Amino acid sequence: TLKAMAAASTDQRNDQSDQGSIANSLQSVKALRALRALRPLRMISRNQGMKLIVNALLSSIPSMTNVTIVCCLFLLIFAIMGVDSFKGQFARCSIEDPAILEQIFTRLDCETMGGIWVNPEENFDNSLIGIRTLFEMMSTEGWIDVMEAGVYSV
Repeated sequence: TLKAMAAASTDQRNDQSDQGSIANSLQSVKALRALRALRPLRMISRNQGMKLIVNALLSSIPSMTNVTIVCCLFLLIFAIMGVDSFKGQFARCSIEDPAILEQIFTRLDCETMGGIWVNPEENFDNSLIGIRTLFEMMSTEGWIDVMEAGVYSV
């Protein structure tokens, strides 16, 4: 009986390893199928206009890299200025009642009145979050929320 159990477990392992090798070979085939998406790139070598466009794009990469570095440097400078001006200032109390909200000025006031002190995602508490906030403002998505938080922080 012990031999029969060992033989059964060996057969089961062989079946699992066969299934694993089949799954691995299918993944390899799927990876090769994904390479079919590159077929249209063969057209570039035949079409002179496409070749010109691709060469222009590739030759512009160093210049675009320089511009990106300068933009990131400006974002970093303004993020540092934002951290200096607004660190920890965008947090607000989450109480809905305006009568109670007018009496709250600090985190301690908020927590004693039963509220929760909430810091919005867009803030200037550190430089990395400041860069993200500035990028969001540059893209004109959500800049109004940042503006309101800045106005109410004073």
